[in-house]
Amino acid sequence: MARLSRCIILSVSVSLMTVLPAVQAAIPTEAISEFHATLTQAMARGPKLGCAGRLQLMEPAVEATFDLPLLAEKSLRRHWHTLDGAQRAAFVATLKQSIVTTYATEFSKPDTVRFAMGESEPLPNGDVLVHSQLIPTDRDAL
Repeated sequence: MARLSRCIILSVSVSLMTVLPAVQAAIPTEAISEFHATLTQAMARGPKLGCAGRLQLMEPAVEATFDLPLLAEKSLRRHWHTLDGAQRAAFVATLKQSIVTTYATEFSKPDTVRFAMGESEPLPNGDVLVHSQLIPTDRDAL
């Protein structure tokens, strides 16, 4: 059951992570490429860094790449509007920690995934959707 919930969190975060505010990244594909590079570094150095080192490496990458408030709002859907500012901030912080932890623990071994960058498209609200994929090279390692 825990593995299933990690897979669900990872799936949601991977599919939504590429929605970047236009202001946040001048070239959104570069932001995604930088995230992929950091994740690749975390995997390559995984055994040497240990979990704590991967957490430390991944946290700034998640903060720079993910639109965490948007992910939080979409996760809670109609319940988001029932929260006050402090509750929203706490939920965003918890969601961030969950995403960072998922990447740090599930992507700990070298050469287990490769990345493919697709097209990007502007969204009506000014954000940019960048299509990208994490493709497992060793399904047993994930």
